[in-house]
Amino acid sequence: MNRLAAAAAFQFFATAAWAAPDARGIMAMNEEARRIRDVSSSATIATGGGGSSDKVKRFTWWRKLGADGVRFNTLTRFHAPAEVRDEGILFLEQPGGENEVLLYLPNFKKVRRVESQAQSGSFMGSEQSWCI
Repeated sequence: MNRLAAAAAFQFFATAAWAAPDARGIMAMNEEARRIRDVSSSATIATGGGGSSDKVKRFTWWRKLGADGVRFNTLTRFHAPAEVRDEGILFLEQPGGENEVLLYLPNFKKVRRVESQAQSGSFMGSEQSWCI
């Protein structure tokens, strides 16, 4: 193979290998990356502003991919402050977007279902919504 043909072949393969993916390719890579079978994490949310004092909430969450390989079950347990200590939220993704959210209240030793219309509201006093 002469030098010109080798340079052309290298340019072709290098361009094909390093070309930026299209929007569909980016979304496919994103979906593949989020399909981690299970993961856990600890985090802190600080809320406040508007003249009110800051509140800090510490929690741990666990996320597990369902048997269908598409939807997740997510459990969140709160550690602080004292008002929410040991409370838990179980988020079960369902087909058709009708997700189920269950709230565990340790003071009452009760599990409460969060109605779908309430799921778009504030999450534990933050600016975040219940939807994950």
